[in-house]
Amino acid sequence: MKRIKVRKYKRKITPGDRKKALKEYNAGLEAFARDDLKKALLHFQKALEYDPTFEKAREAVRRVKTRLGK
Repeated sequence: MKRIKVRKYKRKITPGDRKKALKEYNAGLEAFARDDLKKALLHFQKALEYDPTFEKAREAVRRVKTRLGK
């Protein structure tokens, strides 16, 4: 059975943070589609800096790291 980590965040995420996170996530998707994996990873990680609860960005980081062999 897989363990699930519960993450607690100290800072409140604002609507502006979510908007910035989505912008970075979309830029990451575009880079991923161009097969620019390093740039995609940077964008997805930046999205998580803005919104650490953004699970799609977290999954995208995992996918990119797997493709990069990390």
